[in-house]
Amino acid sequence: LRPTPVRFSHPWVAFKLFLRVGRDVIEWNWRVLRGTLGRGEHMPQGGFITVPLDLRDPNGLAVLAAIMCVIPGTIWSEIALDRSALLVHIFDLEDAQHEIALIKQRYERPLMEIFE
Repeated sequence: LRPTPVRFSHPWVAFKLFLRVGRDVIEWNWRVLRGTLGRGEHMPQGGFITVPLDLRDPNGLAVLAAIMCVIPGTIWSEIALDRSALLVHIFDLEDAQHEIALIKQRYERPLMEIFE
């Protein structure tokens, strides 16, 4: 991902995204803690999901990568060469479609509004 000149708009959306990510960091810290202390049927079942991307701006993708890496329990693993999909590992994957929808709604949509 090579940076391009930043065209930043919608600072209020950026602020709300910042708060959302902060809240998710706290929430996922607790989720990972519970998972690491779990026993038997409460053990986390991690897995990979493929998130189809509509976001194309390199700066927006860089921010999305940072978000995915800062939230405990999620790791940006790989992006398709054409930037159409993202492979993410989730520490405690219960419902793949739900997690994909959350990533698209919580992070990708605001980033598109900010950078595109």
